Amino acid sequence: QLAAHVSNRLKGGASAMTMNHEVALIKLVFRHARRWGYLKISPADDLDRPKATSKEIEVLTPDEFRLFIEKVHPHFQTAFNAAFLCGLRAGELWALQWGDIDWQSNRLYVRRSVWKGRFQTPKTKKSLRKIDLPQQLVQELKVWKLACPVNEHDLVFPGLEGGIANHINIANRHFYPALRRAGLRHVSFH
Repeated sequence: QLAAHVSNRLKGGASAMTMNHEVALIKLVFRHARRWGYLKISPADDLDRPKATSKEIEVLTPDEFRLFIEKVHPHFQTAFNAAFLCGLRAGELWALQWGDIDWQSNRLYVRRSVWKGRFQTPKTKKSLRKIDLPQQLVQELKVWKLACPVNEHDLVFPGLEGGIANHINIANRHFYPALRRAGLRHVSFH
């Protein structure tokens, strides 16, 4: 019965990832029911999770990126360009501080990330890294430093109000609309 439920949900359009979460919840419910003495055997013990396949990540070509960046709010142009050229995750981008840039060696040091408005260490030890900056981006950052709003965390890319940027808001209000204005397909920020 449970296997048929999972199969029917998948046929109905639910993703394998969604079904993995549902199967995990079903197993948890029956495990607790057994632990509390309501069942002797869990009917979910042999329930398998469907195999999730990962989609190939779609990225903008350099020409598409040029079209996109022309349609971005000026406050976020350098930020999106830095993310594109350096391969930064959103949390790393919004957590950059001016002290993370070594102007002598043209390097950027990823030392922290931001999640839900709080600074934290990046996802993995490999996430702590240095990135060589293209000369074009170094020049753009120097110009941006003069225009960047002063902010309490000395952020390179603060939000419009000067605080820690909220990635979801920026993506929904600036990133995706700029893609649409440029006539480009929908791609993830990452």
